[in-house]
Amino acid sequence: MSERLVRPLELRAESRTLIGTALRYGDVSPSHKERFVPGAFGDLSGVKWLDYRHDPTRVVAHTGDGSLKLSDSPEALTLRAELPALPLSDLVLKEIQDGTLSGLSIEFRSIDERTSNDLRVVERASLVGVGLVATPSYPESKVETRQAGLLFAKIPYEKELACECYRGSGNCNTVSFEPGAVEFVDEENLIATFKSFATPLASVSKGTLRYEAVDDGLEIYLDIPDTSWGRDLVETAESVPVVARPLFDADEVEATEVEIDGEKVAKLSKVPTRAILIGSTPNGKGWPEVEITPAKRRLSRRERYPWL
Repeated sequence: MSERLVRPLELRAESRTLIGTALRYGDVSPSHKERFVPGAFGDLSGVKWLDYRHDPTRVVAHTGDGSLKLSDSPEALTLRAELPALPLSDLVLKEIQDGTLSGLSIEFRSIDERTSNDLRVVERASLVGVGLVATPSYPESKVETRQAGLLFAKIPYEKELACECYRGSGNCNTVSFEPGAVEFVDEENLIATFKSFATPLASVSKGTLRYEAVDDGLEIYLDIPDTSWGRDLVETAESVPVVARPLFDADEVEATEVEIDGEKVAKLSKVPTRAILIGSTPNGKGWPEVEITPAKRRLSRRERYPWL
C-alpha cells in the first residue's frame, strides 16, 4: 500500500520550466511526524511522470520524453519539468501564479523504517509518483513564480513606420506593412530577443512566445524570463520607449515604393521574418510602445516572518 506525503512547494516557474524541491532530507513533517534519511529512495526509475493533483490521466511532464528529471542529493530530492504548450500546462502555470497550487506530493511505499523519540524515520522507500497539489504540509510555504513579467506588443498594419532595415531606393526610411505581410521563416523556432541574439527572451517552441494576427496588425505576447537581460528589459521600458520590430533580411522583402505627402513610403507586402527584436530605438516614429506587466516581487522569508 502506498502513502502520500505533501511537502512545501519550493517551486519556480521560469517561463515554462518548473524547478521544485519535493523533499528536503532531515526535515520533519509536523503533520506526519516523520522524516526521511538521505538516499532513502535509491532508484528513482519507478517514477514515470509528474501529474496534476495525483490524477494519472492528467500528466504534465514525463521521464520518457525527458520533460521530467528527478535529482537526488544528500540534501534533497528535486525535480525539473519542462511544460509543453498545452491547455493543462497553461492551467498549471496559472494556478502556480495564483497560489492555488502550492505543494508537491510524493507517493511512496516504505520498505525499511524505525521509530526514534516518537518520530517515524524512513530509511528506505520506493518512490511511486509525484503530484502537484493544493495544500502543503507547511501553510507558510507558497509557490514562487520566477518571471520578470509579461509583455504585449504590436506590429501595426497600414501605418507609416520608421525603418532603417529596408534599403529600397536608398533614400526611403519609412515603411508600411500590408495586412499579412509578416511571414515567419521558421515558425517553430521563432524567438524574441532583447537588443541582439545574444540575449534571447522567449521562443515559440517553449511556449513563452505567442502571436495572433488581427485586423490591424500582428499582436505579440511573451513571458519575460527572470534573467539579467529580462530584468534589464523591464527597467529599460520604465525610462525610455521600447518597441517590437520584425527582424528580416531586406533583400528578401517584397515592396512597392509610393510617395505620400512628399515622402517616400515603402509598402511591404512580404516580409520574411527571422525573429522579433525588442528594444529601444532613436527613431520610433509610428511604432507602438510595448506594454509590460512586471511580476509581483515575492517577499523574502525575513520580510514575511520578521520575528524569526
